[in-house]
Amino acid sequence: MSRIHVHLVRDKTNEGDGLAYLVLSSDYHPEREEEAIGRLELEPRTGSYSFRQLGRLANAKVIPPHVWELSQAQQDELLSRDFADHEYGAMTSRLAKMVRKLLSEGRFPDEMYGTT
Repeated sequence: MSRIHVHLVRDKTNEGDGLAYLVLSSDYHPEREEEAIGRLELEPRTGSYSFRQLGRLANAKVIPPHVWELSQAQQDELLSRDFADHEYGAMTSRLAKMVRKLLSEGRFPDEMYGTT
């Protein structure tokens, strides 16, 4: 199994009330160059977040990160019913873990690395 490499870089240009991170990875680029594949918007007050696909993954069928925070039974149901033809589950599972860590610790560094 391949390793998943995810690099979050704080995007302070359009944060508004919440926090934003660009999601970078070299896993999907033909020359293994790091590129933006998504954007996370975090709302620390409510503990919520959203993920928007960018670049190479903009039009891909990506399993949303929030799926990995549900119970196993709920995951199984959604994955078989709504996301059977979707991909990138390992990457979004890693993102979900990283976001939960950020929100639970309440610390928001300029950069964060995650490898699965």
